[in-house]
Amino acid sequence: MMWLRELNPDIDWNTTIQEWTKEMVQAGIIRLSMSAFSAPTFCVKKPIGWHIVHDYRQPNLATILPAIPMPRKEATFDAMPGSHGFSCMEQLWGYYQDRLRECDIPFTAFSTPHGLFKYIGTPMRLRGSPGTFNRLLQNVFEALRAVMRIYFDDIYVFKQSEDVADHFEALDRVLKRCEEQQLYVKLSKCQFCVDEIPCLGDFVGRNGVRMDPDKALDSPSVSGSGNNRQTIPRRHPLIPGPGSVVPENRFIGHLSCTKLSGEKWHLVADELCWDAVPPPLLPPRKCPPPALTTFVANA
Repeated sequence: MMWLRELNPDIDWNTTIQEWTKEMVQAGIIRLSMSAFSAPTFCVKKPIGWHIVHDYRQPNLATILPAIPMPRKEATFDAMPGSHGFSCMEQLWGYYQDRLRECDIPFTAFSTPHGLFKYIGTPMRLRGSPGTFNRLLQNVFEALRAVMRIYFDDIYVFKQSEDVADHFEALDRVLKRCEEQQLYVKLSKCQFCVDEIPCLGDFVGRNGVRMDPDKALDSPSVSGSGNNRQTIPRRHPLIPGPGSVVPENRFIGHLSCTKLSGEKWHLVADELCWDAVPPPLLPPRKCPPPALTTFVANA
């Protein structure tokens, strides 16, 4: 049995949790439970309001995480060059669309001020949720990889043909597959047959991949001579260091040759740095197996 004491709820939490519970029950995602397991429920403040969170640390400690390969952002970008039409969709409810086995449902039980509930769909915060949901979508759309890519709950459809009818045909195949598997998309987050789409924090279009211009605001800069001056994005005001530019390194020339200076973490590159190139990586050497020598002391 895994049971954790319910947290002392805030007054604002009660109303939020009650409304959220009612909505989830009506959607068929959770239901009342009599399980011996219980995870506390609390709220986290977000810019758009309160976010419901369950403390699943105990079941996570007892979970053996399956080795499921996760999608890579670079691989998604590399699959789209040369395309002329793009569409993007976002899964409605995310992990919740992946139904749990009946024997696993009791382990998802969580307590609220209004009773004990359990999930029917895959909940957030469980260690195996991302990999399980990704495996589901990869298996569902395996036959359509020539015209689409999946990145967790995001669906990207593209076609290299300039004929709009070909793109609509590919889009129709993807939507029919969603209908067959009862996978729903959020219409407010969909874009169909456009020249450019937002993709994993950047923009992908007919001219390739470009950085989101909003990420370049209020950011440090790379100093160089002439036209070599570039702007480096800062993802968060509390992360002023060079690590914040790593996700956007493909947009910054000679990033590996820059050096840090100043209190504001400005990246400065002189003429030698701009002309320099990183050294090539050497292949690993084939070393002989290690020899182990032991000594036995006389009794």
